[in-house]
Amino acid sequence: MQRRKILISAVILLAFLMFLIGTRMFNHLVFDEQKKEKSEVWGADKEIKDYLSKIEAFIFGKKESEDIELEGAYNTLEDYLNEIEQIEPDAFTLRQVDYQVKTKFTFQQYLQLFTTQSRMTAGYKVYRENALLLKKIQETYHVTPAIIVALWGIETNYGTNVGRSHLIRTLTTLSNQSYRKAFYRRELKAALQMLNTPPVIHEQEISTWDGGMGHPSFEPTTYFDLAVDFDRSGFKNIWTSVPDALASIANFLHRRGWKEDQPWSMEVDIKSARKIPVILINNRKRKYPIDFWQKMGVKTLNGQKWPKRSLKAAILLPDKEHTYLVFNNFDVLMRWNAIPFEALAVGIIADKLAM
Repeated sequence: MQRRKILISAVILLAFLMFLIGTRMFNHLVFDEQKKEKSEVWGADKEIKDYLSKIEAFIFGKKESEDIELEGAYNTLEDYLNEIEQIEPDAFTLRQVDYQVKTKFTFQQYLQLFTTQSRMTAGYKVYRENALLLKKIQETYHVTPAIIVALWGIETNYGTNVGRSHLIRTLTTLSNQSYRKAFYRRELKAALQMLNTPPVIHEQEISTWDGGMGHPSFEPTTYFDLAVDFDRSGFKNIWTSVPDALASIANFLHRRGWKEDQPWSMEVDIKSARKIPVILINNRKRKYPIDFWQKMGVKTLNGQKWPKRSLKAAILLPDKEHTYLVFNNFDVLMRWNAIPFEALAVGIIADKLAM
């Protein structure tokens, strides 16, 4: 009887050991298959894998890396790195990249997109509601309130559309499958550093399709360089703090050279002007004093007064119906997003808001 019990126990133990061995082998096979799938997803691009390995090595001390500088080592960071290992390219991000490359908007289409009745109504509303805050920001950064609100509106529709993409997945996708790989790899590194620096809120993990974050749609590197803690909460919160978000926009413009006492542009009439050399048209590097353009026969519209004659401006023709003289502040708007039509739209919205 005793021998039979021993035999049964041995059989049970053997079965259990076989189960453990089988489970381990199964997991090993699954893991190998996942690695294979990951390899198929990212293809033969060894560069991105090496880059991610450098990040992981630096954080966890496996090997020193001089070109990767990440501060801190919060436990959450390991989760993000593990996630990167399993990420598949974001299909929505890739569609947007393709769309941006193939789609060319006209100036009128930009205006129609950003100056709809609903957008302008919302713009007037937030402009009034935040008047005292905008005045304090203006006193600090010397940036026109209307231009701050205009950028806020164009980027995220006054904070109501901050994107629905996953920041790390988006940047990992763009780091490997965008024509700006080096740029997005810097942004990925900065995003990991940001998410490793407390406090961290859920909203920080959400972005637009191209990695823009929060109300001003800052990239992670821009966040580190130019976001500000205007409400003095101890956190540069461009996601849920309107004071921080608007002051960060103002700080961006201020640091890029915005001049509060100068215009961004003025619409002019060249119908009766002398023939303007082609080399001067749509060439922002060719700026000349106001009196040069006056001598060329350029006229203001609707009785608008000329600014200081010493101010330099370039001439911009976005379409056959409109002509603008653009000043230094227009160049600052181009530093925000290097699309002339969008910079013009921002300025036009700001002028409407300030009326």
